[in-house]
Amino acid sequence: MTSHSDWSEIIDCLRGTCNGSLSALIEERGLEAEEDEICAAVDDAIFECSVCGWWCEIDEECSEDCGADDLTCRQCAWVKRSSEFHDTWAARTRDTIGVSLWIAYPAMDIFRKTGMIHEVERYCNDVGLCVTLTETVYVFTGGQEPGWCVGLRNYPRFPSDEETLFRHAEAIGRAMAEIGNQGSYMIEQHDGHSVWYTRRLNDGASPQTMAECDCQQPDTCKRTGCAYD
Repeated sequence: MTSHSDWSEIIDCLRGTCNGSLSALIEERGLEAEEDEICAAVDDAIFECSVCGWWCEIDEECSEDCGADDLTCRQCAWVKRSSEFHDTWAARTRDTIGVSLWIAYPAMDIFRKTGMIHEVERYCNDVGLCVTLTETVYVFTGGQEPGWCVGLRNYPRFPSDEETLFRHAEAIGRAMAEIGNQGSYMIEQHDGHSVWYTRRLNDGASPQTMAECDCQQPDTCKRTGCAYD
């Protein structure tokens, strides 16, 4: 009789793999005589999803949740539920409310750029939120730089209000600025009100009430005049 450690080894070999063959592993180890007992042990620990073929933990089995006849993992059950449609369309209406966050990213630092994306994902997962993330280019006197526009909207499926969307934009903006090592960002409310945030030393004592300074570009300041001269 083979020890149960061999059974555990088979389970570990299958766990987290796709389309692994239980019968092949049993045959490789010469355990055909114990196949029924091994299969029972496997069934208590893991299962092979009938949809994706991955071997998953037994507590991830969700066939009842999606009305499936065969063993189904949590992810495939979610996909099945989300892809089922009614025969008719329904419409939900809410007031149009929009807030946009504008922030640059370091063009030559792919790690910070990617980190800013991950920070948005983390925030949305933490608070339960859906935003858009669109790349853009800021063209200004004397140069240009790449950046993001983060869009927050009053989504009729999950209604919100302008104050809540604005606070989300603030939190996302500060988190992205930290990860992306940015000195400023702007939040634009679609009712015509915009707020610009800065922490750059050369932007003056009250930056929100003044135009952005071009002191980082002396040649431009000589040509256009600097607000802080």
